[in-house]
Amino acid sequence: MAQGASGVRFYFAVSMALCLTQGACKNPHIPNGTPGGINPSEAAPAQPNVPITQGTPLPANPLPSSPTDPAAFDSTADASAFKTVFEGKEYSLTKKDMDAIGEQIFKSETGGDPEKLVFWNDAEAFPSLGIGHFIWFPKGCGECSSFGSGAGSFPGLAENLRKRGVALPGFVFANGGYPPWTSRSAFLSDKARVRELRMALESSKGTQAQYIIETNMSKLSALTKSNRAIIAPRIAKVLASKGGAFLLVDYINFKGDGASGQARGWGLKQVLESMREGSDAANDFANAADFVLTRRTQDRPSDTQFLEGWRVRINRYRTFVLPSRG
Repeated sequence: MAQGASGVRFYFAVSMALCLTQGACKNPHIPNGTPGGINPSEAAPAQPNVPITQGTPLPANPLPSSPTDPAAFDSTADASAFKTVFEGKEYSLTKKDMDAIGEQIFKSETGGDPEKLVFWNDAEAFPSLGIGHFIWFPKGCGECSSFGSGAGSFPGLAENLRKRGVALPGFVFANGGYPPWTSRSAFLSDKARVRELRMALESSKGTQAQYIIETNMSKLSALTKSNRAIIAPRIAKVLASKGGAFLLVDYINFKGDGASGQARGWGLKQVLESMREGSDAANDFANAADFVLTRRTQDRPSDTQFLEGWRVRINRYRTFVLPSRG
């Protein structure tokens, strides 16, 4: 579906054999344009700040984790699964590409630990869930407003998973979309429901990867509405790089799209505006991300404790290669 002459058009193409054998095309869903696909609002920090220890080995746990996942891919059939047209040029991702993107996001957000698919940091007022650590605000959480509105970003993921045939526990959709826990202590003591939800999220990692990719790629056209002459060609160069869509998708999941236009924001838009173009677009993008995040710590010194972990994540942009480009 076209979204203007220079906008982003994307569609999900899955072979008939995949549809018949795995149900991967059941209830295809395209985000409806709400800003809360991954981040509750375009200006909000994408995810809570959790320091990452540099050098920690990440366990291998390739997506998808279970054949019951509606998005489980047939590794022998690797035709383009996702395509987008940006500035008149088509870019595509194979099924293996999408698995690799989802797996890297899973590792970055959870350290590759399935236990952290349902996690409540002791420094936060809400739990984080899924491979992208979608946030879920308890009802009446006053301090959650700085991260977003409503019940957070997890309900959007949950509804999308339900539409795609993933069976989630009933309590996810009860209580007006809010979590059943109002405190971390209640969460920690409710081991049965936590385990049930974790199992559902672990078995649907491939579907979550689809949702993250589709939702975040759909945001690119909005970023070109201002400063288009600079931003559009830089997006195109990153998409054409060895890491391709992963760099853009992951950064939006990490720190938001930056579409609010704050001059000293730290979203994707600000990274693209800060890029100094050289011969390696992935390296240029990582350098710009480092600059923007370092500037963030200067504006907000309390975030300095997270900078090392942030750099671990963005330095992966320099070396990540999509399987189809390896």
